[in-house]
Amino acid sequence: EWATGFMEGVFMTESHWFESEKEEVVAELLLPIMVASDLFDDEEVMQIRQSEKLTNSCIAQIPEVVTDLFLVLRTEPEKRPFPKAQPKAQGNKNKKKSAKKN
Repeated sequence: EWATGFMEGVFMTESHWFESEKEEVVAELLLPIMVASDLFDDEEVMQIRQSEKLTNSCIAQIPEVVTDLFLVLRTEPEKRPFPKAQPKAQGNKNKKKSAKKN
């Protein structure tokens, strides 16, 4: 039932899910949810659904797939370099303050 509701949500906002260059990746990641939803009658999904083992394998992948979908759709590659040793400098300052208090 969850997979059916999830896919209905995808249908309602389909343009947002498939509007970018990531369309192919998103479609591939949605496959386990599509199988679990039992809403699709295309050949690939039907072949998977005919095998209980493959269907259960798809269902087991759903938690990881949801995380992967989030990462694909909501994260951007880093646009700036990593900060230069700032955490160490702050850590040293905190150690110095602690030493002064003692």
